[in-house]
Amino acid sequence: GDGGDELFAGYESFFWVDKLRRADRIPQIARHAMGAVAGMLPYAARGKNYLRMLSRPTPLARYFELNYAHHFMREALLEPQWMMPDEVDWLRAAMPHCFIEEDADILAQVMYWEATAKLAADMLVKVDRMSMAASLEVRSPLLDHELAALAMRMPPAWTMRDGKGKYILLDSMRDRLPEQVWNRPKQGFAVPLVN
Repeated sequence: GDGGDELFAGYESFFWVDKLRRADRIPQIARHAMGAVAGMLPYAARGKNYLRMLSRPTPLARYFELNYAHHFMREALLEPQWMMPDEVDWLRAAMPHCFIEEDADILAQVMYWEATAKLAADMLVKVDRMSMAASLEVRSPLLDHELAALAMRMPPAWTMRDGKGKYILLDSMRDRLPEQVWNRPKQGFAVPLVN
């Protein structure tokens, strides 16, 4: 089911977004100081990236810092002219179709980003290319436009509960799936290489 994680909060990063709402209570001046301290720490210092992530001014900026290549790694690897600006406003201007309104709940903003920027522009492209290369037609029933629209209107409590995502989706299938499938831990899609 492509789309299940994006539409029904199945990724662990969504739980971090929810947990990190508490960082909004840290005064901006303290967050600024945290960012300055992070910048002074040696590259390999434990907690350097986490401290920088907490210092970001908005929940969305913290999400990007936590889930993508860390600022300090990019800074070490890239020439200055190749460094993408840290501001979410830059991304919002470059990819406006991947964002919803700024006053929307942070979880809704992140889920929309995952569904549009990552799922539609990355993962589904790879699935389409590889399946077509093998003359297969792939269907993603969870990406039905009406189901996606319904999922985007659901409150977070319907999708995330008791430390698990996709709650409403799994609960709706409880009587249709054997218990060992319903209770199976999350398993990502990885390259099938033998260890």
